[in-house]
Amino acid sequence: MRIILPSIAVLVMGCPMSESTSPEQAAQEQFEAAAETPVGVIGARFAGHLVAKDFERASEMLAPSLRDDSSPTELGSRYEAMIEYAGVPAESVQPVTTMTDWPGKRPGDQGWVYVAIDGQGFSEGVTLIVTDDGGIREIEWGRP
Repeated sequence: MRIILPSIAVLVMGCPMSESTSPEQAAQEQFEAAAETPVGVIGARFAGHLVAKDFERASEMLAPSLRDDSSPTELGSRYEAMIEYAGVPAESVQPVTTMTDWPGKRPGDQGWVYVAIDGQGFSEGVTLIVTDDGGIREIEWGRP
């Protein structure tokens, strides 16, 4: 996976850094840690389906409550609208950060993940809430 480091200062805020750790190293460590979590894996898989334009498989990853409101066609429309300004396809996905506790967490929520979706000259992303059973119950489209 190609990793683009957009806005390093924003990404590493709140990450403990030793004096010998550069901001780039701290960001890379944060990315690697996020990618190894269960919600990071789910987020990367979902974003990968979006980038591959396999909206049917992306839809299968949604929790039943969200699947009822988000058809594969709707997912495709939202994804395309998010990246259309770039004029080029996305090339990579990378979980950036995860949380297991956040305001608005509901019983049955496993975690929160932000996944960057990058292409030549642009970076977008999706923020997902993943349930205990591995379904995605909420999607926020675009960068925060």
